[in-house]
Amino acid sequence: MNAYQQFKKNVCQRELILKESIQRLEEQSLVDPAQTGRWREALSRVGSSLEDQLLRIAVVGSVKSGKSTLVNALLQRDLLKRGAGITTAFITRIQSHPEYGGWADLKPWGQIHDELGRALMMLPFLTDEVQGTEEMDLRRPEDRDRLRELWGRMRREWQQRRGALDPCFMVLGSLLEGYPSVQGMIGEDVVRRVFDAHSIAEHQRWVGTESSAVYVQDVELHVPIPWLGDHIEIADCQGSDSPNPLHLGQVQQYLLGSHFILYVINSRMGLRESDFKLIELVGTLRMTPQTLFVLNVDLDAHTSAADIDRAAERVREELSWVVAHPRLHVFSALYHLLQSQGAGFTAIERSRMDGWSRDASLNTFTHECFASFRRDLVRRVCEQRARLLCATGLSRLSMVAASLVDSLTLQRQFLDRDVEHLERSVADLRSRQRDLQDTLETLTSAINGLADSLAQDLDRAVDAYFDPEEGPLLREILEMVEHFPLEGRYERELSDPRILVKSLHRFYVSFRQAVSRHLVERTNGRIITFAGAQEGALAARFRSASRSFWSLYSRALDEYRSEAERHGIPLSTPTGPGDVEWSAPRYLIPPTFGALPEREAVSRSILLMKFGLGRLSSLLAELKGRVGSSCHGGAGEVRGREGFEDAVALVKSETSAELILAFRLYHQAFKRDYLRPLLEQGIHDLLEAFQCRAVVARFDFGQLMERSQREGENRLRKLASLAQARESARKLLEELEELTCAVHLDWLPAEGQANPGGWGPSNPVHAR
Repeated sequence: MNAYQQFKKNVCQRELILKESIQRLEEQSLVDPAQTGRWREALSRVGSSLEDQLLRIAVVGSVKSGKSTLVNALLQRDLLKRGAGITTAFITRIQSHPEYGGWADLKPWGQIHDELGRALMMLPFLTDEVQGTEEMDLRRPEDRDRLRELWGRMRREWQQRRGALDPCFMVLGSLLEGYPSVQGMIGEDVVRRVFDAHSIAEHQRWVGTESSAVYVQDVELHVPIPWLGDHIEIADCQGSDSPNPLHLGQVQQYLLGSHFILYVINSRMGLRESDFKLIELVGTLRMTPQTLFVLNVDLDAHTSAADIDRAAERVREELSWVVAHPRLHVFSALYHLLQSQGAGFTAIERSRMDGWSRDASLNTFTHECFASFRRDLVRRVCEQRARLLCATGLSRLSMVAASLVDSLTLQRQFLDRDVEHLERSVADLRSRQRDLQDTLETLTSAINGLADSLAQDLDRAVDAYFDPEEGPLLREILEMVEHFPLEGRYERELSDPRILVKSLHRFYVSFRQAVSRHLVERTNGRIITFAGAQEGALAARFRSASRSFWSLYSRALDEYRSEAERHGIPLSTPTGPGDVEWSAPRYLIPPTFGALPEREAVSRSILLMKFGLGRLSSLLAELKGRVGSSCHGGAGEVRGREGFEDAVALVKSETSAELILAFRLYHQAFKRDYLRPLLEQGIHDLLEAFQCRAVVARFDFGQLMERSQREGENRLRKLASLAQARESARKLLEELEELTCAVHLDWLPAEGQANPGGWGPSNPVHAR
């Protein structure tokens, strides 16, 4: 980190030197004020690019793998509550900052009641109880009493059925449990609870238990992390095996905008099925090179360093099936967290530390591995930032410095020529300069034409991919719905007319949840892959167009330079944009096609109406006719089977209709919110790549000649000043070029790594 900070300091010093040089030249009237204005305009864009961008580090893994403990160990403070709940619907973000602080946003009542209503609709045991009544309001005591009574009945029935744990069941219970402690803090709009250094631990009250976390919309904490640097965000993400598919969708969305991933694996549990699914997603995002795997060692489960080695080798072997040459860091996050606290831990934790500390080999092992992990993380952060700095600010500084050298060269040559020679030079150079400007205007029109062509190509590709009849995506999902295997339990329940009324909606909700998880785990990955292919196609088109356009522009530029050289004025050769790779900026990511929206769920009464009151009456009449009969076979079984098949067909039909509508809406959102802005940003970057090179090459030759004619007796003094200034600018340009080379030589990441954003080195993370 110190090496990067020194590198950045060197770049910023050159920026300051360049600004001061321009200021002095302007004060001494050595350059055209219009030209200094163009330089300042170019430098104003450099300033923001020299600021460190926020680098995002996602901490992921399965539930109870030790993600929060690892984050705390990195912070060297027991900040996040360890072992928090598994249904938290937000990601806790910690940003490095000079001072402790942060905030938690609490949901407004409207959002809370909307979530309550959707949860009730998704709970098959309650729908008939709440259907047709006014919206439930937690602030009304009678509604809370009614919800508690319904929730208790639902819990008893769930215990009898031993079904899968329903996320909506947990949301309802958490809302009821947490209401007494938060009722006075929730408002009609979002309420922000602000923390400072003294109150930052208060955030645990909101995120540490489900009963409070269910009322929280977002959390951001600020903590000093000197060893890692500023402008770093570490995100403690939900477990990959969370029962709520929406949580995996949120993790996917955060990973799309992340620069690095810390994947945490518990040494006692090893890799599980949910881990392999999430690691597959990491591969789909092409973020494996940016992923550090951490085997979080449970020192109570491993008695020696040799035992830890065996566990690490087993995990490394399992990882190698899905990751080529995985880099696995092995240490105990809890050990290093407790060690960083000194005496600030409980008696039980002190007893554990005393036991661990008695094993010298184990201590040495985890210390060395944790130190290696921190060095690796710092190195990657520094490489990323140095590349960004080079791709943006450093290249712009070099262009301004080169323009400054050219301007001083021109000024000096004009002062040293007689009037007749100047007039011939100005006429010739103005003609070539007009040709250069005409070429730039031609390129601008061509780039705008390219935008129209690319927009049509993207629309065709997206429309074909999301086509409801011919496209591969929706067809695959609808086939999955059609052939989805059914549990025997549901077949028995739906074959029995006596419980058909309750079972039909229960099956419908359970089936929708299974489809939603499939959408998050499989379909969304395919959409991300498709989005990456479109980004790759755009990058290839931009690269090809940039090289073609630069070839055209460079010919006009070479003629301009040759004309200047014919008149004894050597000008620099600007670098072209054709050899660098365009990549999408981090904030432009495809929208996640998460789970089926709860608001589209069909209530039980509507579902039964769709099932048909005639069919329902017939089944109930059959039940009445069979009262007292000991035999339920024969025609009754056939009739029950028909009822079951009708019910399943209805559920699949309703789900397919929801999917068709959801994909139609997503299709439009994908183009509107992602591809269109992506294309606009790429065209903007392409235009700017040429315009910024043209702006700094503009010189007013008439002004130069007039200034030369006015100087008279000051000519010699001006020539000396210009020569000195030009030499200083030339040395500055050489230093900037050396810094650029240093980035590519000393900060070059491992194969496959690169940086995001604009006209810089390629970024396989965003190329996916």
